[in-house]
Amino acid sequence: MKGFTTVRDPTGNTFSLKMAIDRGYVVGPRIYPSGPMISQTSGHADHRHDSDDSALFGGTWDPMVRNGDMVVVDGVSEVLKAARENLRRGATQIKIAVGGGTGSYADPLDVAEFTPEEIRAAVQAALTGTPMSRPMSITTMGFGGLSTMA
Repeated sequence: MKGFTTVRDPTGNTFSLKMAIDRGYVVGPRIYPSGPMISQTSGHADHRHDSDDSALFGGTWDPMVRNGDMVVVDGVSEVLKAARENLRRGATQIKIAVGGGTGSYADPLDVAEFTPEEIRAAVQAALTGTPMSRPMSITTMGFGGLSTMA
């Protein structure tokens, strides 16, 4: 194989592709997946439009959430569960979004997302309950998200 030998996938549902490469079904690079990026309602992974029905009242998620590329959670217990679910599927790192982004509609660049307790829950999941500690990947495009980390 020429070209890339290793890829770290910080967001996405590449678990099946990784498995196919690891088992020799297809040729490809080593993949270190994080699984779906973890975000909050109205956060960086919530791509619903304001005209979409609320998830509280039976609304549906956008295709990126439905296809497992991103996950939207709220509260410490949901963050912990999402991180553990990613680890169960084979994540080699956990990625959370702590600030606004350019590809989502309801989170300006300067907002802080997730509470310090929610961030600690993701870190706790990465550090415990697995054969070895996993790295954390945190995305933010502005200073709002960094203020939560302080």
